[in-house]
Amino acid sequence: MVRPEKNGDVVIAVPVGAPGRYKIRFFNEDRTLLFEIRQIRDPLLIVEKYNFGHAGVFEYELYRDNSLVERSNFRIGRE
Repeated sequence: MVRPEKNGDVVIAVPVGAPGRYKIRFFNEDRTLLFEIRQIRDPLLIVEKYNFGHAGVFEYELYRDNSLVERSNFRIGRE
């Protein structure tokens, strides 16, 4: 599960004890790859908004064992 916080940070929560290897990819509005986290080791991960470099709409893809689990987008606003 991926959700944006009010402060612009992004929270990634994966099931505790669930088998599988999770990774996430983040994309700009034009679908170019911004960055990816190849292995999510903790059940809760917070990605600070500063990692995205600018305000705007971003897409993400969350994978478990290379199978797409979730795809959506979120907005990071200007302060």
